[in-house]
Amino acid sequence: MLTDKVYLIRAKDVNFYIGEKPISIEGGDITIGDKTYKGTPGLWELLTMARPNESICDSNDHADYAEILNVTKAMSMPSNLNKPKASGGWKYMNIIQPIWDANTGKGVDVVVLPQDSNALIEMLDLRMSSFKAGNTGLRNEIVSILDELLRQKAIDSDSYKNVMV
Repeated sequence: MLTDKVYLIRAKDVNFYIGEKPISIEGGDITIGDKTYKGTPGLWELLTMARPNESICDSNDHADYAEILNVTKAMSMPSNLNKPKASGGWKYMNIIQPIWDANTGKGVDVVVLPQDSNALIEMLDLRMSSFKAGNTGLRNEIVSILDELLRQKAIDSDSYKNVMV
């Protein structure tokens, strides 16, 4: 398992930083400014790993991670905050770039999910077929559908993990 060397938590003097902001860590939770983020295994996976294990990350972890990256400006080049710290790595392509694009208004599609679990399962089946055929742009939508099915208790966490594998 490789640790993240680009969007990482770094130590400077006696403090920890993400991007340009100092952070504090207490009991596994992360505080940036006056906001504390619950240090779930999924959030820590996103914060520290170059290729996070997505099966332990939920939509709340992704939302917190996106907020942390935005607040700390960790995605931006220090010399030009309007340019991303781009790389060809897995984490950039699959996690960072979609967050950057959402913040800058690029490639943002709104997907409305039905509340009926049967309709969600049918939608998931179609998206999975398309994904297996090579349409990798559906990954975030698949994760959203799975998160909603898990929230509705239509699937359990083991089923979620099996689909993600």
